[in-house]
Amino acid sequence: ANDKIRIYETTRLEESDNFNAKDGWVVCKDETLMRWSQMAYYLGDLINKRLGCAVGVLCAYQGASNIHTWLPRERTLEPDLLVSERNLYTLDIARGFYWNFPGTLYAYQFKKIAGYTVSRVIWYQGENNTNRAKEYYHLFPAMINDWRKKWGKDFPFYWVQLANYMDAVEVPSESLWAQVREAQTQTLSLPHTGQAVIIDIGEAKDIHPKNKQEVGRRLALHALHNDYGFSDVVCESPMPKTVRRVQDKIVVQFDNVADGLIVKNKYGYLMSFAVAGNDGVYKWVQAKVAGKDRVVLSCPDVIDPVSVRYAWGDNPDDANLYNSVGLPATPFEIRIE
Repeated sequence: ANDKIRIYETTRLEESDNFNAKDGWVVCKDETLMRWSQMAYYLGDLINKRLGCAVGVLCAYQGASNIHTWLPRERTLEPDLLVSERNLYTLDIARGFYWNFPGTLYAYQFKKIAGYTVSRVIWYQGENNTNRAKEYYHLFPAMINDWRKKWGKDFPFYWVQLANYMDAVEVPSESLWAQVREAQTQTLSLPHTGQAVIIDIGEAKDIHPKNKQEVGRRLALHALHNDYGFSDVVCESPMPKTVRRVQDKIVVQFDNVADGLIVKNKYGYLMSFAVAGNDGVYKWVQAKVAGKDRVVLSCPDVIDPVSVRYAWGDNPDDANLYNSVGLPATPFEIRIE
């Protein structure tokens, strides 16, 4: 354990309690480390080692929570953010998650710490919203904006994109998990945000990826680059910039490639790319890296291709496109120009 890390858990607070910044901070020790967020610990550990100063981590979390419970209840009733309280309440009571009612964790945890001096927020959630994935496109940016408004500060907000999970599929298919990932990626349109892509370190049979150290490291890269000015640190995963047809091929150009795109496969070919025509049916296609920032797709079996997907699925465990510093490409669906 790193004794230069201090952690405060708001999970012990009751609704009537007040947050006391002078009490409750605990020095990280071996005997207490395992009960805390491992991801947050590893993030703090890396920042401490690069900056040489103590790091405080203020933890407000609840396993298996839905995003609507971290928003004020009245916000979830607004027309553009409408959440069905009856359906959620019935579902959560059946599972024993009585605290998952809209606004509950906002009232019990967030409201007490709003306004306390923080340098950034990290967010690791989304799995429990996959059965209502479309809501995430609106709820996630709304929550970030609401928190910043309550805090009175446009603080940096970094999150972990959903990991790969469940069984892989043999043919391209629809995926609610992929929709939530896309909603998370689209939220990068907000200022001072960043996303740690972990599509490569999930567990098919465990919703909690075991490699928390790498999750924390990828989050810490955003803080080191954006907040502390380490220009040598690359923090962003490759993202598609343009997709266009060039004769009988499709060329995908990427941003955030560092010194260039690489393929993590001993045979040197890419996996997990699919193309659809006007019929909307996706088919796997051959793909290869061409130059520093381009991937070329061959799709002779697709008539009039209109859209490209990469790593689109619950568990695209064969996704193997990275930038030169080892950050995996962001899953995406994009129209062909």
